[in-house]
Amino acid sequence: MRWVLLKATVIASLLVAFGQVGEPSATTEDTVELTMSNFRYCATPTCAPDDQGYVRLSSGPVAGADNPSAIIDVPEGSRVTWVYRDIGPGSCDSFGDECPGHDVRFEDGTPQGVKMGFAAARSGPTTVTVKISQAAGTLVRYFCSVNNHYQTGQTGILRVVAPADATVSGQPASPPTAPPTGASSRAALGGVS
Repeated sequence: MRWVLLKATVIASLLVAFGQVGEPSATTEDTVELTMSNFRYCATPTCAPDDQGYVRLSSGPVAGADNPSAIIDVPEGSRVTWVYRDIGPGSCDSFGDECPGHDVRFEDGTPQGVKMGFAAARSGPTTVTVKISQAAGTLVRYFCSVNNHYQTGQTGILRVVAPADATVSGQPASPPTAPPTGASSRAALGGVS
């Protein structure tokens, strides 16, 4: 009898520690793939002019200038990967050395933002990946600083949502909570050291 009880205890302990067979692990991270194309960021393979997330000046975001239809929901704790696909006529690749590629910079209240990564032009589908550590309800504004591409509209907004609420639809799921423009700090940014 003790042997059966010991076996049951070991099996129960293993199920608690590793989860039931066939179920996803709680440590599995979601990855959201976004695109850099046509001097924009978007959730589709090719970006359009209306994918501009917000208006940005050299000093930072313009208050009240967010584009709600361009907001992309991402799960809290997920990884976001931007894939460089800016090819074809009128693209970054078509400008030769005048366009070295695109970067992703998170707004942090400073004019230059925090550089999260760079994707080189004419190098295939290069990527920038960032782990999202902000809490659900946070808006994360980001932009491309290369040759001031933000002036042509290369800006984006991520809305961090609880994992079950993420749709990557670009449509608001619930009212966002955002820090005032320029009020966030470097410490609040995921992946920044």
